[in-house]
Amino acid sequence: MSKRHRAARAAAPRHSPAAAQLRRYGWSRRDAELLAGVDDALATIRTADAAVGESLAEYVAQALCIEPVLCGARALYTAPEHAPGWRALAAFLEQPVRKLLLDLAAEADGYEVSTTDELGFSAEDLRLTDLAVRAQNRGDFTEALCLLRSTTRPLDDAWVRDLERLIAAEEVLTPHEWGRWLCNAALHWAQSTERGLRIGLHYASVALRALGASEEVVTEHAPRRAGYDQIVHDALLWDDGALQHYIETELAPGLLRRVPGFEDWPAAPLSVVRLLGSTETGDAECEDVLDGRRRVVGDGRLAEQHPPGRLFTGRLVQVTGDDRWFFAMRPTVCDDPETALLLAHAVADGAVPEDRVDLQHRWMRQEPAA
Repeated sequence: MSKRHRAARAAAPRHSPAAAQLRRYGWSRRDAELLAGVDDALATIRTADAAVGESLAEYVAQALCIEPVLCGARALYTAPEHAPGWRALAAFLEQPVRKLLLDLAAEADGYEVSTTDELGFSAEDLRLTDLAVRAQNRGDFTEALCLLRSTTRPLDDAWVRDLERLIAAEEVLTPHEWGRWLCNAALHWAQSTERGLRIGLHYASVALRALGASEEVVTEHAPRRAGYDQIVHDALLWDDGALQHYIETELAPGLLRRVPGFEDWPAAPLSVVRLLGSTETGDAECEDVLDGRRRVVGDGRLAEQHPPGRLFTGRLVQVTGDDRWFFAMRPTVCDDPETALLLAHAVADGAVPEDRVDLQHRWMRQEPAA
C-alpha cells in the first residue's frame, strides 16, 4: 500500500458515533464508515493544510467509487452548508472525479448547472449578477453570495469560492489580502459593464491572434478567454483604467480603508522580476530583470511554491506602513527568459498594451517574439 493510500485511510474515522448512527439506519458497516469519513472530510477540508487536504480528497474520491456511498452522499450531504466542502475537496482532484464533486456542490447550492460550455444566462441571471456586484462593492458579501447562488453559475465558480473564503476569513485577512480581493472585485465590476466587456473582448482577441488562432476561432473563443486570461485582466484594470474608475466611483469607503494606500495601486507599472529565493522571514526576494533592483515581496509562500530563477510579471504595489512589496493580483509566470527581457524593455520603452499582450502570449506558441 502506498504512503498516500495509507494517509487517505488514516484520514477517515473508524467506528465513529456518526458511523454507528448510520448503521442503525440500515447502512452496512463498510458503507457507514465510508460515509462518516466523507462527512468528516467535508467538515474539515477548508481548514486542512495541503498534505491533509490531498489525503482527504483521495479518501473521498475512493469512497464515492462505491455506488451505495455515492447514493448516500447525494442523500445526506447536499445541504447548502456542504457546498464549500465539496468545492474545496474538488480542488485537489483531477477529472472526472473533480466534476463529480463539483456536481455535488452545485446540487447542494440548490441551482441547476449547465453541462455545456454555453451557460445560457437569462435576463434574470444578469439582473441578479448585477445586484451581486453592487452588494459586493458596498461590502455586503453574504448578500452577494446569496444572489450569485440564485443564478446559473459554472460548476467550478471561482467567484463563489472567493466569496465563501472571504466570509469565512474576513476578520483575519491582511491589508494586502484585502487589496488583492478588491482588485478581483474591480474585475467583476468591470466585466459587468458594457465598456469592460468590449475592452476585455478586444484584448482577448489580441491574445488569441498572438497564439496563432484564425479569425473564426477568435470570434468563437474571445468571450471565454476574456473571462479567465490574467494578462487580459491586467490590461483591462490598469491600462484601460478600470481599477482607478472602480475606486473613484464604485468602492465603498469602508472597504477602501481596509487597504491603506490602495488608491495608489492603479498607478503601479508592470514589472518583470526574477525570484532569487526566500528571506529569513519567509518572504520572497526578487530582482528586476532590467536594472537588478532587489525588492522583498511579501506574497505568502511565493518562495516556497516556486524555484529560484522563476520569472514573474505583474503589478508590484505597497501597503502604507509596510516596507515590503506585493503583487496586486496573482502574478503571471513567464518560462521564457528571452520573452521576459523583451517584455521588460517594452514596458520601459512605453509600448502600447496591445503590443505587450501580444508579446506575453506569443512565446506560448514556441515562436520567436517579434
